[in-house]
Formats: sequence, structure tokens, C-alpha cells
Amino acid sequence: GVTYILMDTSQRRRRRTLQKVEIDFPVPGFVMDIKNLMSEWIKPTYTTFADMRGIWEDMNFSYIQDGRLGINTPKEYTLLLFSSAYSYLFVNDFKVRVGVIYLLYLLYWSQILRPREHIPVTIVLWDELRVLLQEIYESHSYPDALAIWKKLREKELFLFYAEISVIPPPPMFPDFRKSELTPEIIQTDTLNGVIDIQAILNAAQNYERARMARQELGLSSGLSVINQNLAEEMQKLLDENARTRNNQ
Repeated sequence: GVTYILMDTSQRRRRRTLQKVEIDFPVPGFVMDIKNLMSEWIKPTYTTFADMRGIWEDMNFSYIQDGRLGINTPKEYTLLLFSSAYSYLFVNDFKVRVGVIYLLYLLYWSQILRPREHIPVTIVLWDELRVLLQEIYESHSYPDALAIWKKLREKELFLFYAEISVIPPPPMFPDFRKSELTPEIIQTDTLNGVIDIQAILNAAQNYERARMARQELGLSSGLSVINQNLAEEMQKLLDENARTRNNQ
């Protein structure tokens, strides 16, 4: 399976929390797409926002907005894109972190939703952005990052959320700052905003009702494409993970 470290960036206690949850799911395609974009950006030849935009255009990256994860609404999917971008704030590489500002800007303006969704942010993420901006200012590098940030602020494109679950980048970026994010487990569903167990259960139940209705009408019920036990199995996994933490 794929091990995700899901960060609850809740403002409760203004603390960052970590919880390891091993889920036998493939890495979502949009996560890999963003990883590929950032992998290209960190090459020494790229240093400006124009460079990042050039990479974006060469990869036809705006098509990422056309994606959708199963039961996620367009709004939920858009928020997942922003959440995945935020994960690179926690990589031990200054240039990668600068790329987050460019990425947020490009993701916002390439949206197909109208009106566009604001860029979600929590107090924890806001603090991380402020730290990054101070580092940029003191380094006297990436002046266009400061200009992009100014545009984001002036147009009031951020919207504060109580919490956002952030999926860290795939293994290509091994220096994810796990050691700096002191685990403080709190009672919260850290899969919120990433995988909605109740929504999966509802989808399975709706599918089963539709399948049974077609059978009663003598129509083909189609393939059994939904695992009826998926939500239950995931909930058991979370419960086991919680018991393991409590016993540590």
C-alpha cells in the first residue's frame, strides 16, 4: 500500500499534527502531476516565475483542472489541488518552497470553476507562508515571488479554513520536514478533505439501490464496480491506527 502522512493543519491549539495512515490506494494522479511539475522546477536552469509558467505551459498543466476524483465535487477536487500544492511548504528545499507561491497563483487562475474558488489557507499554513516570505526577502532572491504574493493579497484571493488535510509529496522528495512537525494527536478525522468515508459509504449504498432496482425491472445490473465493504474496511483501519497510537 501507499503510506500517506496526513497533516491536519487545524488552528486548534495552533499546532501541526501528524498521523500515519497506511492505505492500499494508488497515489492520486494529480499528486503525481504536481510532483512532476515541481521536479522540473527545481532544476538549476529555472529561477523565475516566467520559468515556472513556461514549465506549466510546456506540460499543458492547466488540464489538471479537468480532473475529478470519483465522488469528489469540482469544488472538493479544486481544494485537493491546493492542498497538494501546500505539501511542498514542508520540504527542506528553499527553491521548492518558493515554487509553492507560484503554484498557488497558477492553480487559482487556471480554474474552470466560475466563480473561482478562493485559495484555502489555515493559520498554520499562513504562518508557514509568512516565514517563507521573510526568507525570500532576506535572501534578496526570487523578487517575482514577492510580487506574486502581493497580487494574491491585493486581490484577496485567500480564504481561511478551520482545517485542511495536506497530502505530503511522493517519495521523490525525501526531506519532508517530519522531524519538525511534532506529533500531537488530537481527536480529529485527519482524512477529512482527502477521503470522506461517509461519502464513500453513501455512494456504495446508492449504487446498490440502483443495481437492485434494475434487477427488479429485469434489466442488466451491470458490473459490481463498488466494493460494498470499502468504507467499513477503511474505518477499521483508522480505528486500529487509533488504538495503536493510544497504546504507544
